[in-house]
Amino acid sequence: MKTLRVLPIHEFPDVEAPTPFAIVKLGEAEARTQDALPHRHEFYAIQYVTGGKGHHVIDFSPYALSPDTLYFISPGQVHFGRFTQPLQGFVLVFMEEFLLYPGSFSENIYELSFFHTVGVKPVLHLNPFQAARIRSYMSAIEEEYQAGTPDRIKVLRAHLYILMVNIQRLYSAQYPGQNSAKGASFVRKFNHLVSIHCIQQTALGTYAEKMNVSPGHLSNTIKALTGQPPGHIIRKEIILEAKRLLAHTDLTAAEVGYRLNFEDPSYFGRFFKKATGLSPTAFREQIRSKYRNILSTE
Repeated sequence: MKTLRVLPIHEFPDVEAPTPFAIVKLGEAEARTQDALPHRHEFYAIQYVTGGKGHHVIDFSPYALSPDTLYFISPGQVHFGRFTQPLQGFVLVFMEEFLLYPGSFSENIYELSFFHTVGVKPVLHLNPFQAARIRSYMSAIEEEYQAGTPDRIKVLRAHLYILMVNIQRLYSAQYPGQNSAKGASFVRKFNHLVSIHCIQQTALGTYAEKMNVSPGHLSNTIKALTGQPPGHIIRKEIILEAKRLLAHTDLTAAEVGYRLNFEDPSYFGRFFKKATGLSPTAFREQIRSKYRNILSTE
């Protein structure tokens, strides 16, 4: 498996109109959004696969690609693909601000339980009836996107809203533990902020300020809803980022620690082993062996 010096971050694709939204057919998007090399996005992506074969690896979890399946990628997640047969379907990408308009998801994306998932698969398998419906929505979006008609942004937002509501219904039915209630939305927003800022900020007050609540309210609410104190979640995110860098780059363990603001490499090693049971080097060897075994079977 090829490793990188740094993990590339894909910016929003260049499109003709200055709109943070795009939809393209998978065959056309493969070179741009489905790189074989590990990478992450600054945008949200929904991949709807209707044909093809291979694996999609999202933050260490490999998913065998199968027809009539939706895959959800949140900003910051590291993923890559291995395809033995060309993919068919659509990939829909957008920035969060595209959804911020009156009447849209209570003005935040965190009410959608298929993004920013923790402990739940970012995958939704569809039966034939569900697949036909989702395919029709995707086709309508793609047709409107390509048409370039006046006021198409309003129409695209309306189509996207309908698609998201229907996906949310299906996702909630398939994963009943992950709902769009206010509490779950609060946790997803906290998780997203932690994923962005945990390397520079570990103080609870910083996150409380960003969420417009008191530190006490944030601590009590997160612990009540997740069973974990906020500090534990912040540490888990730091470990996740360490795993990403160890698995997908050729940085030394000490360099990974420095990037995560650990000045003492020995302390970073102890911190990592306490959380995972493995030294950074042992984890790197284990995860790369896992990838080789999975991907070599294709």
